Amino acid sequence: MDEELINWAIDKGLEWGADEIEIFSTYVDSFGIEVLLGMFPKTSKNIDSGAGIRVIKDKKIGFSYTTSFTKESFEKAIKEAISSASASVPLKDWVSLPEPDKYPEVRNLVDSKLVKLDPDEIMNITKRIISMLSEKDKRINPLSISSGAGYSKTIIANSRGVSVQNEKTLIYVGVGVMGVESSKRTPMIFEFDSSTLFDIKVDPLVETVAEETLLTLKEAKGRNEKATVIFHPFAFSQLLTYTLIEVLSGDYVKRGVSPYIDKIGETIASEILTLIDDGTLEKGLVSGKSDDEGVPMQRKILIEDGELKGFYFDNYTGKATGNASTGNGLRYEMHGFSTTPYANLPKPQPSNLIIKEGDEKLEEIISEVRNGYMLINLQGAHSSNTESGDFSVAAAPLWRIENGEIVGSLPGAMISGNMYQLLKHITHISKETKKIFHMVLPYIAIENVNVVVK
Repeated sequence: MDEELINWAIDKGLEWGADEIEIFSTYVDSFGIEVLLGMFPKTSKNIDSGAGIRVIKDKKIGFSYTTSFTKESFEKAIKEAISSASASVPLKDWVSLPEPDKYPEVRNLVDSKLVKLDPDEIMNITKRIISMLSEKDKRINPLSISSGAGYSKTIIANSRGVSVQNEKTLIYVGVGVMGVESSKRTPMIFEFDSSTLFDIKVDPLVETVAEETLLTLKEAKGRNEKATVIFHPFAFSQLLTYTLIEVLSGDYVKRGVSPYIDKIGETIASEILTLIDDGTLEKGLVSGKSDDEGVPMQRKILIEDGELKGFYFDNYTGKATGNASTGNGLRYEMHGFSTTPYANLPKPQPSNLIIKEGDEKLEEIISEVRNGYMLINLQGAHSSNTESGDFSVAAAPLWRIENGEIVGSLPGAMISGNMYQLLKHITHISKETKKIFHMVLPYIAIENVNVVVK
């Protein structure tokens, strides 16, 4: 990525007729491996770079991108973006691209070991996981073992004077297994860890997935009822993604479809719930000096002690609604990170989402449940009704709790309810937290959840 070329392109974009122009360029170098069914390794090496070019002309937005860093390629992409702007409908509430600002320094986003990591080290991590699982128990069958690492750098510049760079490294490990005993088959039990530093700990990951698998093989009995359900961070992250997180975005606010419009300052959840979006989180997967529009990353409280404090905005939705960007103009895909962010326009999306930990250990919360359940993972969260909050999902798996002890799992169970109502029925939040991709979440106990069993 050539900064001189980027500056040249901005000047030329204005010369060729754009009122404003923004260039988002990125370079990625990554390596990954996935071993399927314990025997079929699939490796991938990705080196990719590109530049997304957004132009504004008469309040019309045009976009194009190029993967070649030459003047000829940039000229072609800029003129394509100007042409597409001419054919677009004006955004009457468009104000302007962001202006320069002071940027925070965020710690521990780059590890030099990961920048120069030998792919053999990733291969060795994967082999070690498979070896550890094989020694655990014959009933534990590896389905998908994956690991990878990478380095990325972005440059964001625009015609209003913004010029900022972000760098980050990443390493991740995923362990998916199935428990098999006679005719019994568990759903896939999955554990995951990731970091911007080379500090992944494999042993506890394998221990956890093994314990969860063997416990899921034990069957228990339940009944159709409204009961207390303790949500594992994996399960809660999925419901959050397809309900609450979307309706707190500037897009839902601007379109007037968020159920929380005009509810700032009101209690919308249990007083023990605090939800934070923090783009300055140390070692955060979506942390940086700036978002993907060049607006400084920020830490903002969305819900505090159950009270709605605010929403998150990108540059356009913030200014269009009389607010300001909260540093959430991002180009990744919330339901799966994009490997070519330069091909996407920014939109309001969460950075690192954090639910503040509670005062009780998980074992203490479980011990207080006389009759209830623990939901480890789920299927079907994408079918939730975002605006209403209604959901009905398959439990994968659901564990039965009797007299403060987990006694086994219930195959084929489902849970349903309304997310926005259930937020008011949170009774316990654990001290323990887990990093689930870009979220840091505790275990959460909720009353009055509909449970349907076979």
